[in-house]
Amino acid sequence: MLSLEEDLVIIFVEPEHEGNIGSLARAMKNFGLKRLRLVNPKTRLGDYAKMMAADAVDVLGEALTFRSLDEAIRDLDIVVGTTAIYAKKPSNIRRITIFPEEFASKIRNLSNCKIGIVFGRESSGLTNSELDLCDFTVTIPASQEYPVLNVAIAAAIIFYEIHKSTTLEGRVSYTPTASKDIREKIIQYFNVLMDETNLQNHKKRLALKSFRSIISRSFLSVKEAYCILTVFHRLHQLIKIFKSKTN
Repeated sequence: MLSLEEDLVIIFVEPEHEGNIGSLARAMKNFGLKRLRLVNPKTRLGDYAKMMAADAVDVLGEALTFRSLDEAIRDLDIVVGTTAIYAKKPSNIRRITIFPEEFASKIRNLSNCKIGIVFGRESSGLTNSELDLCDFTVTIPASQEYPVLNVAIAAAIIFYEIHKSTTLEGRVSYTPTASKDIREKIIQYFNVLMDETNLQNHKKRLALKSFRSIISRSFLSVKEAYCILTVFHRLHQLIKIFKSKTN
């Protein structure tokens, strides 16, 4: 069962205004979240941050600080970026997003899975290189005229959907999710199999990025992951046997 307190980690990259950190902490506590990580903050946590946090000052006090996003997500199984910009072209894999309600429904029955939700700078959001560190992204559908929400408001919407989904009655099964290591093994096998093809390098890179996105968004169970690994392993063996016979 997903624990809002223990399994969900909120990461704020290079926050620029202390009031927004306080407001984010308040939104977290409103929906039962406690674990806040700040990446290279550009402001201090002063009295204004505490005022905006209201009764969530404890969340601020327990916040951890990291020098880079890579460091902040190292112990997490799934990393979800947030963006106001979504793919207008199918080829833009980095910006393929899901909505908060779908995201919440996907994670509600996970177990033994640490999930990080990453929010970007107030002025410019997450960079492309930071989005590449995320398994997939979530976006909130808003007016095309002005789709960029304040970080605390965006966070509250996402937290609400997660809280609503995970507190619904009648949940009867919980899914052991494939760990990051297992997912990486699947992706490595896929890469090995691609090396046996005559695909051009740029097509291999695109295929690998697409496959990684599919694996990340599917929330594979352990059983599903090992089934895929078994098939990929067998395919690789057959390719090697075929090559040995033709040489």
